[in-house]
Amino acid sequence: MNMSTTLRRRLERLELQHQGLTDEVQQAAVQAISDEDLNTLHAFFGRGAPLSAPTEEEQAALERYSAEYQAAALRIRRQEPARHGRR
Repeated sequence: MNMSTTLRRRLERLELQHQGLTDEVQQAAVQAISDEDLNTLHAFFGRGAPLSAPTEEEQAALERYSAEYQAAALRIRRQEPARHGRR
């Protein structure tokens, strides 16, 4: 196996790992927000967001989702070394 193939395979594995973490963070954030916020966000994105300006309610739901996303990302990043047996 040549160096190019080795590097490509490693990059593919990293991309898959990153995508898995991104999916996990998104799922954790969605589970952390209220059903009302989730419905508000679905309606907002369903009508063509981000091309349209959010209402105050939609903006508040976006901010709560963003805060939950950041918290989940931090929590999952902290857990990641333990998942691979590293400290």
